[in-house]
Amino acid sequence: MEESEFEVVYVAENKIIAEMLKDLLEKEDILSFLKGSTIPYTDSVIMGSIGATEIRVRKEDADRAREIIDAFMRGESEDGDERGTYGDE
Repeated sequence: MEESEFEVVYVAENKIIAEMLKDLLEKEDILSFLKGSTIPYTDSVIMGSIGATEIRVRKEDADRAREIIDAFMRGESEDGDERGTYGDE
């Protein structure tokens, strides 16, 4: 697949959040990949997972992926039920 077949649906503030959202999309059968920014001259062991990370999905899945991510970030499940953040259900 070529990169032009994919679209950025969300920019996470760090790789940890991006990985969490990627897992969420994959559970909904949406293929996704991450493209992160790098900060030169830093050691990821020391600095941790910093920097914005793009979440990309196939163009045909982009609208649905945005809906899923938006609902998750608002703390709602896909069926509209409220849920706690980070497992506080």
